[in-house]
Amino acid sequence: MRPADVAGVSMILLDANVAGCVHTWLANGGALDTKRWQILASCLDDLDRVLPLLTQEPDHAYFATCRTVARLVLESNNPA
Repeated sequence: MRPADVAGVSMILLDANVAGCVHTWLANGGALDTKRWQILASCLDDLDRVLPLLTQEPDHAYFATCRTVARLVLESNNPA
């Protein structure tokens, strides 16, 4: 990923937050606490904002996949 920030969103932090929340969800048997659920929901909002601005296909494809995974995790459960 060339640009570190897109539309005021740190792409490195966005990636790390999604990965951390998904890792926790997997480790907890498909459950997230309220704080991580809110973090992941915020990441989904950020992904919706930045995806249209990513013009390089590898970057767009990667973050589109992150968005799909984040959405699926959020839809799978409500915060504990």
